[in-house]
Amino acid sequence: MPENQNINYNGLLNQAFDLVKKRIVFVLIAAAIAFAIGWYYKGLLPTKYSAKSTFYPDKEATLSGSPLELINGNTAARGGALAILAKVLNSHLMTEYIAARKVDTSFHLPYKYLADWIIDDNNSKLMPWAEKVDFRKLSEKERIRRGANSLRSDCFAVLDESGFMSLINNSYSSDLALYENQSIIDELITFNFNKKTEKAKNDLIYITHRADSVKELYENVKYQFAEFDDQNKFIIKKTVGIPKEDLEERKRIISARYLKLVDLQEQAFVRYQTDKPIVEILDHPYIDGVTTPSKMSSAILYAIFASIMTILFIVRNLLVSVISSEITKATSKKKEEPLSQATPDSVL
Repeated sequence: MPENQNINYNGLLNQAFDLVKKRIVFVLIAAAIAFAIGWYYKGLLPTKYSAKSTFYPDKEATLSGSPLELINGNTAARGGALAILAKVLNSHLMTEYIAARKVDTSFHLPYKYLADWIIDDNNSKLMPWAEKVDFRKLSEKERIRRGANSLRSDCFAVLDESGFMSLINNSYSSDLALYENQSIIDELITFNFNKKTEKAKNDLIYITHRADSVKELYENVKYQFAEFDDQNKFIIKKTVGIPKEDLEERKRIISARYLKLVDLQEQAFVRYQTDKPIVEILDHPYIDGVTTPSKMSSAILYAIFASIMTILFIVRNLLVSVISSEITKATSKKKEEPLSQATPDSVL
C-alpha cells in the first residue's frame, strides 16, 4: 500500500510539473506584470526624511545638578527636566502650540500655520487615486488638530544613558522635517522658560508678602518692648524681668525669621531676573536619515508572489480532481463492507 501511494504521489507531482511546463509562459507573464506593478507602486511612494536634534537641561534644572540623576532610581529626580520634557512633548497642548505656529515667510510657501504644511505634506504619501485633504477647506481649529495629531505620531524623543535627549521627527520634505524639529525645540524652551519664570515670580510674591507680615509683627513687638520698658523702669520687682525677657526672646526669634525671609526674597528675585531656558541644545536639527522606497526589492517580491499564485492556479484542477477521487474511493469503500463480517453482538 505505501508503495502504491508513493507511485500515486510521484505521478501527481509529474502531472503537476508537466502542466506548469506547458503553461510556463503564463507564469512568466504574471511575474512580469507583478514586477511592473511593484516597481510602479513603490515609485509612487515619496522619500521620507528624519530630522534629529540633541539636547539636555542645564544643571540648574535638576534637583541634583546632574542629568544622570534623571534616569536612575531617584524618585524625586524623575520629575526633573528631561522627564518633564518627555511628557510635555507628547501632550495635546504642546503639539497644538507647535501646529499653530506661523510659518516663516522666508520659505515662500502658501501656508499660514505649520499645521497647513503638515497636512499638505501628508498628502504626498497618498496614492494618486486617493482623495487628498485640502487644508483651505478646513476650519482653523480642525487644521491645528490634524497637524497636532501628525506631530504626535511622527515625532518621538529618546533618552540615552548619558542623560541626553534626542528628538526625532519624520516628514516627506527635508525642509519641513528640520522646521518641525526646530519649532518643537523653540516651543519647549518657551514653555519651560515661562513655567520656571512663573514659579520664580510666584515665589517672589509669596516671600515678599511673608517678609512684610513678619516685619510688621517685629515692629509691633519692638514697640511693645519699648512701652514695657518705659512703664516699668521705676518699679523694682523680680517678676518684672520675666515678661521683659519673653519680649526679648520673641523679638530675637521674629528678627531671625525676618532676616531669613529677606535672604530668600533676594534669592527669588535673582531667580526671577536671571532664569535660563531649561533646554540646552547640543546638536541643532539636522537630517539624520533618508528612507527611499526600494523599487527593485518590492518588484521582485511581487513577481515571486505572482509566480507562486499562478502555479497554484494552474495545478488547481489537478488538485481538485485528486482530492475528489480520494473522497469517492473512501466513500465507496465504506459502502462495500460485507455484512458477513458483523458479529451477533453488533447485530443485536
